[in-house]
Amino acid sequence: MAPLTQIKIPKRLIRDGYIRVAGPAWRDADGGDRFSLYIPTALLDDPSTQILLREEYSGSGYEARERRLTDQLLPDGGLFLDIGAHWGIYTLHALTAPAKVSVVAVEPDLINLEHLRYNLAENDPEGRATIVAAAVASETGSLWLRRNTAMGHHLAINPD
Repeated sequence: MAPLTQIKIPKRLIRDGYIRVAGPAWRDADGGDRFSLYIPTALLDDPSTQILLREEYSGSGYEARERRLTDQLLPDGGLFLDIGAHWGIYTLHALTAPAKVSVVAVEPDLINLEHLRYNLAENDPEGRATIVAAAVASETGSLWLRRNTAMGHHLAINPD
C-alpha cells in the first residue's frame, strides 16, 4: 500500500492559529455547511489530524456512520453528552442535527478545552452547549492523562 499524501493547507485559510474545516459530507437542509470545525495549525502534521482532514474533505466525513447514527437517534429537546469531547466534532454535530438538543461536552485535557471553547465560540451563538472540564470514571480520584496523538489520549495509573 502506498503511503498517504499529506494534505497541505494554504496559509490564506489560517486564522488565529486555526484552519477552518467544513467538509462536503455534512450539509444543512439548505445545502450550507452544518458547522465549521477549527483545527489548530500546530497539529496539522499529526497523523490522526491528517486522517480527520482526509475523511472530511473526501466527502465521506470523519466517523461518518457514527455521526449519521447520532442524527437518527437524537430526540427533539433531548440532551447529548459528549464524553471526551476533544475539539468538539460530535458536540458540533449534535448541536446542528435536525433535532434541537442541548449538549454537555466533557473534556479533561486543558489544551483540548482551549480548542473546544474556540469551536463553540465560532459555532454556538445560542449557547446550547455546556463545557465541563473533567474526566469521567466509575470512581473518584486522580490519574494521569497521557497524550498519544492529537486525536487520542488515555488515562494511566502513573506518569511512566
